[in-house]
Amino acid sequence: MSLRIGQVICGKRANYQVMEPLKSPTVFKAKILPGSDINKEFTVTKTAIGDLERAALRREYNNYQVHAFASNRYIRTMYEAIGSIESSNLDTPSHLVFEYMDTIVREVPSDKFRGTNLPRNLSKSILLALEVMRSQRKVHTDVNINNVLISDLDGDSPVVKLGDLGMVMQDGFDEQRLQSLPSRAPEVWQGHGCFHSSDVWSVGVMLAQWVSWRNVFGAKDKIIEGYPEAYCIAKLMALIGPLGAPTNRYAPDFELAEQLLSMDFGPEFGKVIKVGGLRDELRSVANPPVPTELVDFIIYLLTADPDRRPSACDALRHPKLAVTEVIVCTCRDVLSQTSNIATSFEDRWENVYLEVVYGRDVRRAETASRAMLLT
Repeated sequence: MSLRIGQVICGKRANYQVMEPLKSPTVFKAKILPGSDINKEFTVTKTAIGDLERAALRREYNNYQVHAFASNRYIRTMYEAIGSIESSNLDTPSHLVFEYMDTIVREVPSDKFRGTNLPRNLSKSILLALEVMRSQRKVHTDVNINNVLISDLDGDSPVVKLGDLGMVMQDGFDEQRLQSLPSRAPEVWQGHGCFHSSDVWSVGVMLAQWVSWRNVFGAKDKIIEGYPEAYCIAKLMALIGPLGAPTNRYAPDFELAEQLLSMDFGPEFGKVIKVGGLRDELRSVANPPVPTELVDFIIYLLTADPDRRPSACDALRHPKLAVTEVIVCTCRDVLSQTSNIATSFEDRWENVYLEVVYGRDVRRAETASRAMLLT
């Protein structure tokens, strides 16, 4: 059921007045009316139209029932669910109410921030969120410039969170190719499934698209009719080199991509695929240029082979982010001393792990982790 401006939605924690569309007609900014126990002025209210959106809304609600997600500081907070979320009846209104964030990465021009700490802050926050998802054997599948949220952009420490858990799936999901076309990892294109490593790839794409402020990946610059999938694959081949073999189901896309990669329309239009190598594309950005260490970090995330691509935990130890390696390893080493860790324990440990990483306190890491092993 669609939302309308001025509509008041009544929840258990607060009443919300719909203000303006963020993604009409289902996602709106709303004002929290007096009498709430939520100490905020605004929220985001989301509903669904049609079976697919209803399924995604239900999936998002269920994902927030995972304590590790609901309590994580790098994942947008859900305040409450209103109505019958589990109902398949489209006439029954249902809403999810989320924390309101000031903006999204897509709306922040990168030229003002390439040489600041914002790229580091973006990377660290999203990778920490993905590390928690990995601990639950889940993949976000939709990390992109529209789903990374920012508040207090001009402050000393902008708040960055990952939003939209409506497409979170089990790690390894391979029933269909997930991820948006620009953000899709090579192994997903090949039909092998979507994994934690695929989410890490999407972080690299998000950074590349943002710092370059152009469509390095994806089909928005396509000059031919149709074949968006093959076009995106051909661009990947140009950017990072040969990809692995696809499954039989997707072999035709790869065969066509090879043809597009070599296709040239002559002096008037030139080559169909106009991008060069990824490093060259990033180095060509000017006014101001992308710092070399940031280029190196993006290249590191965008390793074609998923078996060699860094995990979120690996990437957090990269010199660009400088999360203390000893602390990360300390927590993992302590945990490895037991082979029987319950899911509830993993939930609790992840929250301690994130606190410890930011506190940079090795003794606290050891003490907290060992104490939890005994509970």
